[in-house]
Amino acid sequence: MDVELIDLVRNEMAKRSSLHQEPPLPLAEIVVMILVLNPPLTKHAILEYLFDHVYYYHQLALAFSCQWVSSGQHYNVFSRFRTEFFHVFDLFDVPLIHSNPRAGTSESTLATWTVSSSAVRLFLTSRLFPENEKVDGFPFLRLPPDLRMLVYEFALLLPKSGILMDSSDMLYNRTPRWSFRPELKVFSRGQDSFEQVLGTHPESEPALTPRERGRDLFANFLYRSTLTCGLYGTHLALLVTCKQVYQEAMPVFYGQNNFVCRSLDQLQVFLEATPKARRAHISRITFYYDAYCRRGTHAALRMLKEQERLHTLHVWISEFDWLKVTTTTRPLVRKYKNVSDIPAIQILRSIRGLKEVTFHGDCDTVRYLVGSDMTKEKAFPLTFKAKAKVRRPEVTQLKSTE
Repeated sequence: MDVELIDLVRNEMAKRSSLHQEPPLPLAEIVVMILVLNPPLTKHAILEYLFDHVYYYHQLALAFSCQWVSSGQHYNVFSRFRTEFFHVFDLFDVPLIHSNPRAGTSESTLATWTVSSSAVRLFLTSRLFPENEKVDGFPFLRLPPDLRMLVYEFALLLPKSGILMDSSDMLYNRTPRWSFRPELKVFSRGQDSFEQVLGTHPESEPALTPRERGRDLFANFLYRSTLTCGLYGTHLALLVTCKQVYQEAMPVFYGQNNFVCRSLDQLQVFLEATPKARRAHISRITFYYDAYCRRGTHAALRMLKEQERLHTLHVWISEFDWLKVTTTTRPLVRKYKNVSDIPAIQILRSIRGLKEVTFHGDCDTVRYLVGSDMTKEKAFPLTFKAKAKVRRPEVTQLKSTE
């Protein structure tokens, strides 16, 4: 860790340590400063350091442990602090590094956390280097196009593991549909691929059967914790700067990010809520085709078929779950006897022109029936031009004058 950075952080913490009121800086910044002074630490160790070295939080913990039974005020304040503290580790912009993944997931109490000097300097710039904040305006549009594109990618691109388009508003507040404003959530802070983050390599756990491996993958995909990146509209605030910035930056966000939906219902709402001009640039989509999706949601697959720029598709499906679905009138009668009877099979087979198609889970039959067809080139309809009628000049016979 940088010695100069440690001295700056120690001086900043000394200013806040003796305050009798709540320190006037976000709790996320305090956590990062603690990790700069004492890396690496567990969440429990960070709390101990906070209670021992910051007077306000020391008094808060003492009041909670002694008076929470007789007074609900201390309980409410401490409960809010506890929620905010653990939420810090779920924020994407906070530069925390899970330093010991072998000790368990990031939610484990044994997980240790650390930070890097470069990321801390960027995160605490306004706090440690206030003189650097006084910057005059800059003519951004005068930069060369390639440099502007690098700025757009740095501002709008999120980790390769994908953006989880998931919110309660998507399923329950569908009117009006343009009120869809979910939070952006990602699966990791690093640039690992979707398969690397979720552990979906075929060679992982070779002792498990395909069905058991498929169930583990589904659980990892459906219930994996995520990091919050802020509101959807806030992240895309750059697009409303001017028309030129919109035309240059919008294809970067929609064309280079991977959008992940945990159900076909959420995929449909996401596609419907995205304006057609933006939806046309989507190139990477991952979704889970569950056996209990609502009726009529297969319109989402037809919308995928219309995406001209779509070239990468990840589909999660379990043949075992689909084949055990029963009819509504006779519970013991199976609704689908063969995998080819699943409603989406024919729609997926009609999609063409994809560069990469990957099926995850217990779906060997689906992969055999559909996978090879979706990577074929699109067959464009032939157009015939009507032949114009050519008028032949009339031949006049010259009469003999003899």
